[in-house]
Amino acid sequence: MKLKRRAVLKGVLASAAGIGLTQIASAKSLPAYHEAGGVVNSQEIPMFSAFTKYENLVFISGIGCHEGPKTIENHTKVVMRDLKKAIEAAGSSMSKVLKCYAYVDDIANVDGMNKVYDAAWPKGKMPARTCIAVAKGGIPGASLCEVDAICYI
Repeated sequence: MKLKRRAVLKGVLASAAGIGLTQIASAKSLPAYHEAGGVVNSQEIPMFSAFTKYENLVFISGIGCHEGPKTIENHTKVVMRDLKKAIEAAGSSMSKVLKCYAYVDDIANVDGMNKVYDAAWPKGKMPARTCIAVAKGGIPGASLCEVDAICYI
């Protein structure tokens, strides 16, 4: 009788292990969710997406400034306003930003950019950031700064 129970128990455990392994294998083969939004066209040709979602992550394309006075403070204010709009359009918020890359056209503009950039974040929610000074005219559209972001939903 003991041998029969052991055989049954071994069979049940082997079946459970087999089902578990099958479920793990099938879960790994499922494609991850990916969505692009706000596609920007140039002469009817898609150039880039304003954002891309991958599972619960959102990648916001670089945003520059093409309006108002050509000062680093104004350009940063416009960039941060438009970055917030893009983040919200993608379904996230400024408090869920994990990382930003900020580009300035001149290293002398970093302090001016920082004053406006720092004020754009909710208190205690400053993301990690890399700041890069590029060659004069190196930011498309003659923007003095550009910022992109990685956030979550």
